[in-house]
Amino acid sequence: MLDAERLRDVERQYGFGYPPSFCAAVDELAALVEEPAFKAMFPQARLLWTASDIQAARQDGLPGCLIPFLAVEYAKHTDYYCFDLERWKQEYRVVVFAVHTGVAGWPDFRAFLTWAKQTSGAEPT
Repeated sequence: MLDAERLRDVERQYGFGYPPSFCAAVDELAALVEEPAFKAMFPQARLLWTASDIQAARQDGLPGCLIPFLAVEYAKHTDYYCFDLERWKQEYRVVVFAVHTGVAGWPDFRAFLTWAKQTSGAEPT
């Protein structure tokens, strides 16, 4: 399961703080990623918990204004689900970055988590 110290290390290294909604639901996200319905929809999904995970995503072309927390690998590219550090209102906006551009977004982590549950069938719509 999640190691909270790894998240604190990411915060220190990248100079930001994970949003409150993420901190409150991080265990829920970790459990969701392991659910059969989610795995069926996103079979190559993995959580990005460490500074080295973020560094690898940056080497793959992820811009510095994005902090990824989930990667979904496909044959020719990876979708990165990220906090957009340039768009803070009450919380960071969540965006999907794929093939050098943003392709989807949610106003905050809670909205993203609701979408992920509904899309995977883990939670009824």
